[in-house]
Amino acid sequence: KIILPSYRTIQDLFTRTFKTERNRLEKIILEIPSHLNKQLEETIKNDDGLTQLNVIRMDQKDFSYTALKFEVKKAEKIKDLYQLCKTLVPSLQLSNNAVRYYGSLAEQYTASRLRKLKKPQQSLHMLCFIFHRYQEFMDNLITSFMFHRRVFVGEGKEHADAKEQEFIKGLMLEFPNLGQFLMWFSTQETKPDLTQEEFKQLGFDILPKEKQIAIADLIWGTGFDKEAEKWKYYESQARRIGMYFRPILLAVDFEFYKDDAFIVTLIKTLRDHFISEEP
Repeated sequence: KIILPSYRTIQDLFTRTFKTERNRLEKIILEIPSHLNKQLEETIKNDDGLTQLNVIRMDQKDFSYTALKFEVKKAEKIKDLYQLCKTLVPSLQLSNNAVRYYGSLAEQYTASRLRKLKKPQQSLHMLCFIFHRYQEFMDNLITSFMFHRRVFVGEGKEHADAKEQEFIKGLMLEFPNLGQFLMWFSTQETKPDLTQEEFKQLGFDILPKEKQIAIADLIWGTGFDKEAEKWKYYESQARRIGMYFRPILLAVDFEFYKDDAFIVTLIKTLRDHFISEEP
């Protein structure tokens, strides 16, 4: 036989369970180093009507340089705390939903309301909030990276297309001379007294050698190097590219699924160069 316990018994059971779980979490939270605990408190401290929490809550407005730098600045503010969260939050043995729930309370509560909670509860909510918020910052920065990359690649393609059209138009101006140049072969029949050198020079006078080669390359489809022109454009935009990509490269710990991939070495080389602040 199964006998259902009374409502009071179930209520007492839940009360003891919640208390046990709260004590377990508080015991772990109280082991946080004092300097990091102080950083958590500073996050919700009222500073002339504005708290760091309110700043961290702000979403990235757009992909402008100002918004990008502000997002990087917010990420740097909580980076040390996030490193703590990476090891501490898993040790809490909470489900992902529970971590999101505690973090959402810090997202919803005002800083003044958070300050009224017990210190361990404050720390728990803030740790879960920072754990998710820092990851959102990284997602935003990577999205910005992808956005600006598409912009620069698109601009490079447009520039190369425009230069190719300009190159073709320049050669088209020489096409009237091309007909005259083709008639040049019969010149030797009408003027048999021309020497070999005079005959060649007459052809070059009609259509210079470099123009002949350029028109031939155009006909063969090898006359214009669009890829090289793209890279010329990227080089001309080096300052803009560095302005948008450098902050992201320094703020985001990019990884690749292959540890020994050459792209990882390149990223590390770039980061070390930017950190050194050399030209």
